[in-house]
Amino acid sequence: MKSLFQILIVFSFLFAPVMFCQISSSPKGVHQHDGFFLRFIPGFGYSQISLTLPDFEEDFFTFSGGFSFANTIQIGGAVSENVIIFGESGGVVVTNPSVKFLGGEVDDLGDVSILFGGVGPGITYYFMPENIYLTLTILANIATVEVDGDKLADSNIGFGFNFVAGKEWWVGEQWGLGVSVYFRYGSQSDKDVNDLTISGYSFGALFTATYN
Repeated sequence: MKSLFQILIVFSFLFAPVMFCQISSSPKGVHQHDGFFLRFIPGFGYSQISLTLPDFEEDFFTFSGGFSFANTIQIGGAVSENVIIFGESGGVVVTNPSVKFLGGEVDDLGDVSILFGGVGPGITYYFMPENIYLTLTILANIATVEVDGDKLADSNIGFGFNFVAGKEWWVGEQWGLGVSVYFRYGSQSDKDVNDLTISGYSFGALFTATYN
């Protein structure tokens, strides 16, 4: 997984102009969504990742359930009050999912770990004064599946998106804490196996800490 985290870091630098070009130079308002924006979003959920080959009616491998830890950071700025654009980096780490091979349950595959995430630009809109928001991010997505530390699948960069809806409460002049729900999707081809597609989704509950 180390190489995939390195890719995420590289893409974070590539998207750095997107993250900062829209930061407002005007003074920050109190309990207003303007100026610099920073959001931390940890949480938990349910994930399902499939390895698919076109010659098979059933998915080659399907990984579902287990423990899914989601963690994302968004950095950007307001283009107008309550409208924010940002760059996002993050994803979901899945451990110990249930495994199916060609539709049949597998009980002894080994210690399975999956990384499913990406980077990309996004937009948030706040509905005020309720402080409810909707967020959509378009992602350059990657995925990797490891069994007992060895890679079973390792993807090229593909397409993905992350949708988040939540509510926050002000806990300071610029800081808000909240809760949200997310739905993340991604699909990408495998680096080594022709026609193998790694695709999947994840959804769940998140906590948010936002400076804006």
